[in-house]
Amino acid sequence: MKIFDGWTTGGKERFPEIVWGTLNGTLGRGFLNRFLTDSRDIHRAFVATLRGLVDRWIESGRRDDLDNPFERTAPKRELAWFMAKYPPVAKLDPDGRMVIHIQAPMDHRAAAQDHALYWFAMLLDSPTRERLSKCDKCGEYILRDRMPRMDHSIKRGVFCKKHKGKARARSMASTRENRTDELVRLAARYWPEWNSKKVLQTRSKWIAARMNGQLPVWAGEYFQNRDGTATGRWVTEHRQDIEAEAERRKHATRKN
Repeated sequence: MKIFDGWTTGGKERFPEIVWGTLNGTLGRGFLNRFLTDSRDIHRAFVATLRGLVDRWIESGRRDDLDNPFERTAPKRELAWFMAKYPPVAKLDPDGRMVIHIQAPMDHRAAAQDHALYWFAMLLDSPTRERLSKCDKCGEYILRDRMPRMDHSIKRGVFCKKHKGKARARSMASTRENRTDELVRLAARYWPEWNSKKVLQTRSKWIAARMNGQLPVWAGEYFQNRDGTATGRWVTEHRQDIEAEAERRKHATRKN
């Protein structure tokens, strides 16, 4: 079974680009006049309705700081209303396959909502619909150069070209924070083992030496010193977090 909506296969693939240009205001009124009455109010209502539908669809695929375009879900109530008003028609193709014809509002004077829902239905029918997204920083709509990977969530937000640099800095800061947490947990493992009566070194230097025998492969990049190793100074700087982690472990051991 096929779906026919008046667009060719190539047109369907390019339809997200048309929606992207419409939502960002880069397509002129002349283009919209092919579908709508030449009225600023109608155009504004059309774009506002389409924007609301697309925003809900994009947001449905986001969980915290993860974005998976392939997990998006469409607002069923509005689409069901549109299909009830403009019911699809089933016809037979010359090759014998059944074709579902999606009816479009043919009257330019039809409500802006009707035309927006039709456009949204066409967007959902496009094989490249997941290319369309939205910048977390400024709200500008984004059209990716290629389809995102189906098995790969986009981490730490989605950003336009203008704000990608800030996103990269945010990602690097988040990575460093996670690595610091991992090293704090490593240091906390040795914190209670230090004994001032048996060890001549300070606690910080002694723990740093124990850590250096267990460092992960990225430690050299993290510490950025000549040897790429933990130092007593680093332990001292993170002493509060290390003590808190060691205390947490002690209480967890007692409960077990």
